[in-house]
Amino acid sequence: MDHARYLADLKKHWLWAVLALTLLVSALMGPESEPDTTSERQARPITLANPSATPSTVRSSVIADLPASWPVREIARDQVRDIFQSLQVAAAAAAAKAAQELSAKPEPLAPPSPQEQFAFEYFGQISQGSQHSVFLLGPDKTVTAVEAGQNINPDWKLLTLETQAMTLQHLPTGQTFQYPFNTAP
Repeated sequence: MDHARYLADLKKHWLWAVLALTLLVSALMGPESEPDTTSERQARPITLANPSATPSTVRSSVIADLPASWPVREIARDQVRDIFQSLQVAAAAAAAKAAQELSAKPEPLAPPSPQEQFAFEYFGQISQGSQHSVFLLGPDKTVTAVEAGQNINPDWKLLTLETQAMTLQHLPTGQTFQYPFNTAP
């Protein structure tokens, strides 16, 4: 029963126990761990009591008033190196290369011959009496039946139809060529 009462009293007085522990820790740590607020410097304006004082003498007096623990940076006397110089050189070289590519005009390509532009393939032919028709497979995979003298499309016209070849005319240029059937697939 004694132990239970002790625990009950401890629960009632836990705040006193924490306070005592805090005081004990602060006494052991000592005053070194607390910041010294009494020695903080107050900012004060600099006035020139001596009108003949120069800015350099005022500067030296201000530096003398600074605490010794503040770091002092030396003035760099080395030549400053441009760290972006290599990027500028690379950018200038890229701009010069782009300007050269733009100024160099490619040689104009010769337009393809009308024979190379003919996009139809021979698919077959049919003869019914005096009428002869040829079947051409177009680039869109459609079959077109054409007789001699008819236009295949707005660019091509079938001029003549023979048993082994046909004569085509490229309407925009007026050029004609023979299309042999034996070379067709």
